[in-house]
Amino acid sequence: MPVPEKFENKPTLPDHLQFTWRAYWALSSDRHIGMAEGPIPWSAMDRYAIRYGIVNMDDFDFFTLLLKAMDTVYLEIRAKQMNKKAKGKIGTKSFDKPSDGESKEVLGMK
Repeated sequence: MPVPEKFENKPTLPDHLQFTWRAYWALSSDRHIGMAEGPIPWSAMDRYAIRYGIVNMDDFDFFTLLLKAMDTVYLEIRAKQMNKKAKGKIGTKSFDKPSDGESKEVLGMK
């Protein structure tokens, strides 16, 4: 069975970033979720760093910088996915995509 192309050309993560990658996905479950997903809390990053021995302030700052950068990209992707999913769900009681007539009516064009 051939390997799908998306897996065949999958990028590899350098060894020195493996810890941060694993930390990011472990901490991702600590985010607050309300109307949308929130960022990973600083307090969660702090607890994780203490547990794994990141006590040097410069190391901690770099660790949180990487996590926040990854989280920003993740949250941007999730927001786009949620916006795309939400399109077509507004305007009708059945949550189906509004017809052209309904859309024009909502926009005051009818």
